[in-house]
Amino acid sequence: MGDNNELLFSRAGWVYNDAGFFMVVINDSNEDPAKTAVINPLDTLPKLNKLSGDYIKDKNNYVSVRDGKDENHYLFFILFEKSNGACKGELKGEFKLAKPMEGLYSKNGDPCLIDFIFSSNQLRIKEQGSCGNHRGIKCYFDDRYTRKKDPKKKKLNKR
Repeated sequence: MGDNNELLFSRAGWVYNDAGFFMVVINDSNEDPAKTAVINPLDTLPKLNKLSGDYIKDKNNYVSVRDGKDENHYLFFILFEKSNGACKGELKGEFKLAKPMEGLYSKNGDPCLIDFIFSSNQLRIKEQGSCGNHRGIKCYFDDRYTRKKDPKKKKLNKR
């Protein structure tokens, strides 16, 4: 029950795919979005590699890129919301660099393929494969994001 004696519900639909993994195919809820806000699962991980950082449009549209197992692998978390919240997408995974500034997300058993194309201060993501398990039916992983500048660390005066 909610604050005003309203009936709240949340449901998740799962599917067991060919690769032997369970995947969420539907998430539905009537709960207040502010109380169920998405928390970036990679926020505290290191971002020392060249392409690591946060790429944003606004608070509901961003890509976090963090250091992977080596300089050619990166962890990522994508969150987007389009059409005034009518279509949302979310995906956490790992991509591997195919070229110095281009990476590809692919995972066994998941038909979703996403290109990561970096420029000096921007990231473009483009969906190649069927990523419908991770987003709404009428929107795609296809957008540009600007790299957020990290706050400069204060230098300590040594006397």
